Amino acid sequence: MVTIPNKLFFFFLLSYLILFVGCSAKSSQGAIQEAYMPIKCDVTIPDKPVFDPLNPESLKDLIIYCIRIEDLLKGCVNGQFKQGR
Repeated sequence: MVTIPNKLFFFFLLSYLILFVGCSAKSSQGAIQEAYMPIKCDVTIPDKPVFDPLNPESLKDLIIYCIRIEDLLKGCVNGQFKQGR
């Protein structure tokens, strides 16, 4: 025979389990994310060469231009300003 104290004990136990098991399934809210901050970079960007499909030398000039721009941007991020190769 089930008595009232046993029913109360079962009710509190069930409430406790539902409350704490249900709340433990949350994802972590304290995760740290990287924040990217814009920086000012005082470099002179070289003039972009014009690509001519008939002239293979213009492709070479364009590739060299892209490499120089990439080096300038890496220098801005790392704090080193390189003005050419």
